[in-house]
Amino acid sequence: MTKFKPYMPYILLLLLGLAISGFFYFQLESKLHTQKPTTVKIVVPAKDIPAHKEITTADIKLKEVPQEMGTEDIAKTPESVLGFYADTTLYAELPIKLNRIIKDKNILNRDIVAINIDYVRSAAAKPGDIVDVYFIKAEAANWTAVSSEKVASDVIVISIEDADGNKLEKGKSKTAVAVLAVSPSFTEKVVPGAVKDNARYVLAVKNRPQEIQQSQPALQEGN
Repeated sequence: MTKFKPYMPYILLLLLGLAISGFFYFQLESKLHTQKPTTVKIVVPAKDIPAHKEITTADIKLKEVPQEMGTEDIAKTPESVLGFYADTTLYAELPIKLNRIIKDKNILNRDIVAINIDYVRSAAAKPGDIVDVYFIKAEAANWTAVSSEKVASDVIVISIEDADGNKLEKGKSKTAVAVLAVSPSFTEKVVPGAVKDNARYVLAVKNRPQEIQQSQPALQEGN
């Protein structure tokens, strides 16, 4: 034992170094196991989905994307798209924006009309909502509203976005465009709402679309 005595400080330093290394290794392993995943799963078309086609399990798959890309307003679960109809062509592997799909297949028998709108006059309507459209009658002298007239019933909201393609939010006064699916019998009375600076059309939300009850087979995760 005496012959090792000169080396004891070095042996103690070595043991201390091993202990510190072991501690940090344990901490790193623990952090890796508890760290949140850096990717999230979203729903994307497995192939191009043409406009007006009903979306089925054969059309979509799950895909992992970086969490940093943001997933607001895009489909994250199969239930959010199955049974809906593509409002425009949905391209393979790209995120599906919720304002690019519609629930009501009767939209195929309607005219698509766009009118100027803002948050208040939109009644916070969302894509898929059923609304009535009212025209505000005003006195010519001071434009004070005196009454209103319903000019369209059971209109389907396709999208409501500002000029930058963003959805309207409370507290923001940006002018936006509401794209509506209107019965042909009402089209003539709704079209004037597209005139620039026209602020005399108001939406009244009638009901919210119910969640789809799915009876389709389970979706398989894509590669």
